[in-house]
Amino acid sequence: MEIENIKTHLIHLKKRNVNMRIILTFIFISITSVINAQKADRNSHLCLYALAIDSRIKQGDPRLPKSIIINDSIWEELKELQSFGSSIKLDSMLKSNNWSFINEVIFNEKAKPSSIIKSNKILPYLKNSAILYKANDWSIEASKLKFSKKCDRAALTVRTSSKNEVLSLSIYFFECRNEQWILTKELAPWLM
Repeated sequence: MEIENIKTHLIHLKKRNVNMRIILTFIFISITSVINAQKADRNSHLCLYALAIDSRIKQGDPRLPKSIIINDSIWEELKELQSFGSSIKLDSMLKSNNWSFINEVIFNEKAKPSSIIKSNKILPYLKNSAILYKANDWSIEASKLKFSKKCDRAALTVRTSSKNEVLSLSIYFFECRNEQWILTKELAPWLM
């Protein structure tokens, strides 16, 4: 009788052990997928910056500095440019229902401290070849990405500067279609 109880107990322990392994496997898979999703979300902004850089490369400027400065005061500069000589195309984009969230950003966002993105983090996302430009006489600054409430549209501004002057300021508009971000429009406000 005692041996029979021991055998039954061992069988139950084996079943528990198997069940525990199955449960731990499911937990591990769940945690891994959550971590990978967070990792992808953290890097998705790099994809959008890369789309803007790719656009610059297609237009004939393959330079990429060692790092890109993220500076939200660029939105404030855009606001100032709009007050001097507004761009009809930009005004119509900002007034459209799909992009009106950018207007709120421009007028309500307070400048935050600058940060940087190392170019080697963006390189894997580029479709075109970039040339790393190591001299300090030229730089790229970009704003933080601004997303719509549904997170299906985004925008950012990119400014290139030499030591003495601003060379260009562009706004990039992105849309998420079929779970993939695409660049839908690029505007250089003071040129229109």
